[in-house]
Amino acid sequence: MATTPHTSRPSPARRTLGLVAGNRFSQVYLLIVLALLVWVAIDTTLVHQEDASFAGVIPMLATLPWGLAVALLPDGSTAGFFAVIAVGALINAALIGLVARHRH
Repeated sequence: MATTPHTSRPSPARRTLGLVAGNRFSQVYLLIVLALLVWVAIDTTLVHQEDASFAGVIPMLATLPWGLAVALLPDGSTAGFFAVIAVGALINAALIGLVARHRH
């Protein structure tokens, strides 16, 4: 009597993680956004400028359209900025993962 091996489906969390960081395109995108956030953190804390810095605009552009939600933050908090950019990057990375998966 032949038995077939039980093939379990990955959990929803594992599938989502595979979409977000399971391919080179998503990984490179996330590394770029991370580097931009590190740049913003350094610019905000170490560089004292007499005028406002536009360093925060670049991560917003990199995470469009979700990065625009930064404008909805009521107090312009730093933690809120980083949270919105991180969530936007994860959503975009998942979308990049979907496209990469269907291209192969």
